[in-house]
Amino acid sequence: MSADVAVPGASRCEVGRIINHLLADEFVLYTATRGFHWNVAGPDFEWLHELFEQQFRQVAERIEQLVERSCAIGVWPSGGLGDLARSARLDSDPGADLPAEGMVAELCGLHGGMARQVHADIVICNERCRDPGILEILFGLRSFHEETAGRLHAVLAKGSESHFAGGSPMMLSGS
Repeated sequence: MSADVAVPGASRCEVGRIINHLLADEFVLYTATRGFHWNVAGPDFEWLHELFEQQFRQVAERIEQLVERSCAIGVWPSGGLGDLARSARLDSDPGADLPAEGMVAELCGLHGGMARQVHADIVICNERCRDPGILEILFGLRSFHEETAGRLHAVLAKGSESHFAGGSPMMLSGS
């Protein structure tokens, strides 16, 4: 395994550790979002099904960015379910019978948690790592999660007015 990007050994190990934690956290978010996509029901099915699909695809893109960076610096990412479960700092197991509004609230909380965790990882990378490439990815990742949490919060705030119980959707833009 040879690194395509010159990152000093200690920094490479630290960046690899952070990436593996982020991959695990993103996978928690991905599986929760995918599960909601499969299990959403009721009058809000159509727009939430589409929203959740859009979101799990966006999270999958972020996972791919992290994997590519990990490989570029010469650190193999964790990929087994056991490794991911042990490395995850986020937790989500809401069950399949969560109502639509609960699904949106759960994802809002997960994205908010991811934004806070990525911010903490940025601080660590800024202090200890010499890899501007991972910082660029982390800043983009934090922005994505902050924006997505904000949009989901707006959906929840307007939920009683128009969204839940068959109202018109507020789709999330951006990728």
